[in-house]
Amino acid sequence: MLYPSSVFTENVIMNIQTMVNHGTMISIGIYLLVSDYVKCEKHTLLEACKVFIVCFLIAMVLNEIAYYSGIVNKDPFNMFYISPYVKGNLPVFGAIQAIVPYPISLIIYVLGFTVGSGIILWLVKRKDDINEYFSSR
Repeated sequence: MLYPSSVFTENVIMNIQTMVNHGTMISIGIYLLVSDYVKCEKHTLLEACKVFIVCFLIAMVLNEIAYYSGIVNKDPFNMFYISPYVKGNLPVFGAIQAIVPYPISLIIYVLGFTVGSGIILWLVKRKDDINEYFSSR
């Protein structure tokens, strides 16, 4: 969604599904953090990493199935942008994927997203700490 040239295809239904799916995930994530339904703790990040890794592994399997079965002949199938059969087109990860071996690029990908989500969680926690500090005065 932030880098639309890598999201849209010629298939209109797929474009709509992508925007609804990603927009909903972002909206739910913001709601969960703002409403304090999800606490900003290390435990939260560890639990989220478990979910991410499971989804990541499912994406790897689906990339392989799509490639070897020939289900998607016209459009490249690249869930999570980690397919070894499709040239990476994300600004940073695509460059990394082009210069390091595939297994190393997957490790960098997972670590990058984990660190990125940790930074977001830390920023939200800092906002809460700052609000609490000023509201107690």
